Amino acid sequence: MLISIVMDPACLAPDILSEGDARFGAETILQGVIENGVLLAPEAGQYIKMLASAASRLGSRTGQLVQLLTAEIAKNCSMFVTGSERSYTSSTVPPMETSDLGRLAEELRADVIVCRDVRDARCLRNFCDTEIEVCTLSEYRYSKTEAKRKKWTQTTRIDILPEEQVVDLVGRIVRYSRDIFVVDKYFASKAKDGYINKGLRPFVQGLLYVAKSWRKCSPFASILVPTVHLLSVAGGTGASGGYIEPSMTEKTIRKLVQRLDSKRAIGELRVSLKRDKVPPVARDRFLSAMGRCFGIQHGIDDIGKLDVPQIARGPTSLIPDCQDYRTLFTEINSLPSAR
Repeated sequence: MLISIVMDPACLAPDILSEGDARFGAETILQGVIENGVLLAPEAGQYIKMLASAASRLGSRTGQLVQLLTAEIAKNCSMFVTGSERSYTSSTVPPMETSDLGRLAEELRADVIVCRDVRDARCLRNFCDTEIEVCTLSEYRYSKTEAKRKKWTQTTRIDILPEEQVVDLVGRIVRYSRDIFVVDKYFASKAKDGYINKGLRPFVQGLLYVAKSWRKCSPFASILVPTVHLLSVAGGTGASGGYIEPSMTEKTIRKLVQRLDSKRAIGELRVSLKRDKVPPVARDRFLSAMGRCFGIQHGIDDIGKLDVPQIARGPTSLIPDCQDYRTLFTEINSLPSAR
């Protein structure tokens, strides 16, 4: 799960980072963004240039780690920075106006605003929604947002949590992305006979649960609907799954999605049925968005069952994003089509 941060680029000014606690706060924020966070900005490309420019003015003694972390974020800006759909008057030159920081945080539903000094923080606490935390760099490591971020670097079991918390956790994975990827090797096997059966239903409900979580949590929900990409395995799948005919399977999946998605939570469904290798690559189940890839234990059908109170639930967990998962997702997505 991802935390979201609005940080004034002026926070990386040399005079601010000359103070040890502020420098440690900046390093903590940037490292946290790489692990499981998102920086929110008026415009992503311009914002990362501002951060890089500010970091380049730091001396090697005080700013080396900040420079390295900023460069890492800049290499994959689309993964680590989300831009607004609006324009902001002070978006090109730091410092940003406090009012713009506040409006940006409210528009994109930030967890925290990090300000350059105590005066700006005091002003923003009066301006912003009370649910948005406000702090300086020196205060950040003691913030509720950082405590939450650290907690979410561990596997989170969701079947025992209240519904509202589960929607928030799932929504935090996907809410800033227009494209959501669900990978589950068993999805297609439940539709292989061309019939809508009770085995397929939880899988489709899982897709809808993710899309509904996006709709509830995304700041973009009023202007667009997400594209959901389903990746599963078809063709000859071995003794356990038999032969899965791709065209008939996709038709059956789409038919049930259309039947259950009465509120059109899914803008577009793209079904990609892959022919796996020997030994198989597509063994794990993933939920991916913005280049991040989270594991689902044990599958998207378990998430679908969370939406049906009368169905017995098994242990269901979300496993934090990591580079190994991203690499495996890329391998699965690169498998040849089963058609």
